[in-house]
Amino acid sequence: MEKTVNSLSFWNGYGQIRKRDVKAFKADVLRALGYKRMMTFYQKMNGQESLPVREKETIERIFKKYGITKNIWGNDDYNSEIDRARVAGC
Repeated sequence: MEKTVNSLSFWNGYGQIRKRDVKAFKADVLRALGYKRMMTFYQKMNGQESLPVREKETIERIFKKYGITKNIWGNDDYNSEIDRARVAGC
């Protein structure tokens, strides 16, 4: 059975991609991982689907191609919203 990483978003890394490279980055991920639909890309990026370890490593290599090696995993925007809600008592 293949090892997976549960609920791992790569939103932080995606947010570091230069605007001019976004289309190429998405195409690289789709091609490298064999995704047929953009919906799969977005589900994986948002952590809605588990990532097999080999996919995580492939995504890290693609980010490296675009000069991104730090703060790839997670969604700081989402976590900030949760933290603000806790402070506000929501």
